[in-house]
Amino acid sequence: MTQTQKNATIDIETACLPDVFENQVDQNPNALALICHNRRLTYQEVEDQANQLAHLLRDKGVSPGHLVGLHVHRSERSIIAILAILKAGAGYVPMDLCFPPERCGHIIKEANIKVLLSEEDLAASIEQFFTGHLILLDSERTHLNVYPRFRLAREETGLKTDNLCYVLYTSGTTGHPKGVMTEHRNVVRFVQAFSDTCKLTSKDRIYHGFALGFDGSVEEMWMAFANGASLFVGSDEIVKVGSEVARFINDHHITFFSTVPTFLSMIQEDMPTVRVLIVSGEVCSQALVNQWARPGRRMLNVYGPTEATVNTTVAECRNGTPVTIGRPLPGYELFILNEHQEPVHLGQWGELYIGGATLARGYLCQPDLTSQYFIKSPFGSESCTDILYRTGDRVRWNKNGDLEFQGRIDSQVKVRGFRIELAEIENVLREHPRVDQAVATVATWQGLQQLAAYVVLSNGSPLDRSDVLNYLQDHLPAYMIPATLDVIDTIPTLNSGKADRKKLPKPTTPLVSENRKIISPQNDKQHRLHGIWKEVFNIPDISIRDNFFTDLGGHSLLAAQMVSAVRQQLKEVVALRDVYRFPTIEQLAAHFSSSSGTSSQEASSSAEPVPTPCSRDRYQAIPLWIRGMSQALQTLSLYGLFGWITIPMAGINLTWITVHQEALALHWGIWASAALVFGYFPLEMLLVVAAKWLVIGRYQPGRHPVGGFYYWRWWLVHRLQAISRVNALAGTPLMPLFFRLMGAKVGRNCLIDTPHCCCFDLVTIGDDTSINAETQLLGYRIENGELIFGSVEIGKQCFVGIRSALGLNTRMEDDSRLDDLSLLDDGQFIPTGKGCKGSPCQPDAVKISEVPGLTT
Repeated sequence: MTQTQKNATIDIETACLPDVFENQVDQNPNALALICHNRRLTYQEVEDQANQLAHLLRDKGVSPGHLVGLHVHRSERSIIAILAILKAGAGYVPMDLCFPPERCGHIIKEANIKVLLSEEDLAASIEQFFTGHLILLDSERTHLNVYPRFRLAREETGLKTDNLCYVLYTSGTTGHPKGVMTEHRNVVRFVQAFSDTCKLTSKDRIYHGFALGFDGSVEEMWMAFANGASLFVGSDEIVKVGSEVARFINDHHITFFSTVPTFLSMIQEDMPTVRVLIVSGEVCSQALVNQWARPGRRMLNVYGPTEATVNTTVAECRNGTPVTIGRPLPGYELFILNEHQEPVHLGQWGELYIGGATLARGYLCQPDLTSQYFIKSPFGSESCTDILYRTGDRVRWNKNGDLEFQGRIDSQVKVRGFRIELAEIENVLREHPRVDQAVATVATWQGLQQLAAYVVLSNGSPLDRSDVLNYLQDHLPAYMIPATLDVIDTIPTLNSGKADRKKLPKPTTPLVSENRKIISPQNDKQHRLHGIWKEVFNIPDISIRDNFFTDLGGHSLLAAQMVSAVRQQLKEVVALRDVYRFPTIEQLAAHFSSSSGTSSQEASSSAEPVPTPCSRDRYQAIPLWIRGMSQALQTLSLYGLFGWITIPMAGINLTWITVHQEALALHWGIWASAALVFGYFPLEMLLVVAAKWLVIGRYQPGRHPVGGFYYWRWWLVHRLQAISRVNALAGTPLMPLFFRLMGAKVGRNCLIDTPHCCCFDLVTIGDDTSINAETQLLGYRIENGELIFGSVEIGKQCFVGIRSALGLNTRMEDDSRLDDLSLLDDGQFIPTGKGCKGSPCQPDAVKISEVPGLTT
């Protein structure tokens, strides 16, 4: 049994995906389920519409074992369509909008699709390849109202856990994509395991931005519906633009965001409401973790091939901790084997094999390929699974029990999060009549990792690049079209006869249309934009009517570079989405011209001379109570030099002001003096807080030269804190409050009996933690002429003994202990439930058994 919402359980052994959704409908039908374009649907409303469409599909003959095509825009209709297909007992086959028509035609034929769900503006592009029942979702709403809203019973549909849930097409090695067949039981088990890991609730708001053909969409959709949460659908117009996605997330207070590292690196805005951040699809850098991981937010780096159902492993990302792909989700079984399919020792590299109940059925209509990658387990009864999937990924276990990823064993690559088989690009190129041999690889071009292709021509005539580009656009998705195409005499090979990609020359020739008409810039804006585009693409000849994407091979990363250059050099207000709306120099320059003409700044027309007040008039114009408090606070600032005598002096000063100015009654001066005396500590605390934020702002990890401007700012704030009497608050409930006001992240019910902290923004203290007297949590060190800042993280229910010290980039995990007079040196951490003592202390090592598989 698995719990999907409070007081609601389903039987995981017999459940299919419709059961997961319908369980939430039964528990809380009026909860918000789906939001798109300001359209808001409750769970009951989604259920009703999905049921009606499911009845229509049954009328069209859809039943278990059938596959229904899906070629739609990202919207609430696409989500309802998926639910309807599943309720009718069939599996869905999404076709991405970036697929060329011929690729869609291949999928329709191979999957034997007889019913296709689409929309009016999309159907025309694939109608030539489809002869079955075409249902247009945006024009069938009225017709659907004649169908009943009650759900189809399992007995009626005959749906079983081993029926296909979906077929997702990924890049293949034969020149055509391969379809991965995933069953209901696979997805239900993944949903259970990942829900337990993410700990989502019905209050969460989940962003849906992945294309339906990418299994990240399965994660988004079912993390919402399995937990009674709300799914917020990003439109096609915003999902490719980092700033637009960040605005959408902030506007809708999204709490769960899943993306690929490349796209996350394009987002500069903060997203404070996101408490679970998932990165997947490609290698995540330490810099990205340092930028986005923070207390109060879980950043998870997940790994998993489509063949093993979405995510297989998960790693918690923390600042200063090396990024790994983590450990297996519950129910997954992992093995690292050598070329003889024998287990390797701990720390040795090998190929990753995956087993468990989440393995897909195999590849649609490709039994040979299925048997090649889905192999019989060599461990027999020692393994919980009979079949293992060969991932082709080279990994190893580290000493902490986490998986480290090194790269691919075969020719599969990941570019901007897309899984690409280089062999598919090579096979398509070889089918061109002018190409004899072809090889593709990933190379650095224009400062980015991009696809590069090399060809050997079939005869001596020159290559028509325009023809090759058009040919590739007809057969491959945009993300699989190489950025460069170079003609070489021979392809370097290994002794095995395979292409030696390491010996290929550096790419030199961009793959752009050569026969297009070059139209030169006509005005200053076009000239300046033209220069920027030439730098971005490294192409000498660019027409002002060249499309950034289709003619020049641009993509979102290059668009981000171009936008940044336009902002810096042209000082124009431009967003990434403008590149998609105005993809040529001519259109973009016209957009700039129309935008600059709408300025609303107006000059003042007042001709009346304004008399300049003298300094006394300006002083008298200030409200009297502000003048009085200003002088009192000036007197109070001398407290650090003259001690307690300053407090009655301040009271006398304030009373004299109120009486002398004859604006306030004498008793107000007396009351103010008393308030100043008894409220001094809170006031002094606030003064120190204000000084910190005004002079420093927020501390960040880094290094600064001693004697530099930042150093003196830090010194001033540090001295102000030192001469204050804030240390008198140590051990009281006011000390955690002071830490929070200074920027530290402090949990509930904490005892802080030390004032020795400087870089508060870098300090994290969990709930129910005790930090005893004279503990050093400074967060800084001066060494070799540099002021160095680092983080100090203390988890929940931790104990830090008297006169202990924590160095830079240290971490105490939950329920750990640092004894009296002990030092946790730079970079050290204490694992959960462990204790340390000594100077320096040595945390208990984490031990991993040397076993062929690790199962949780």
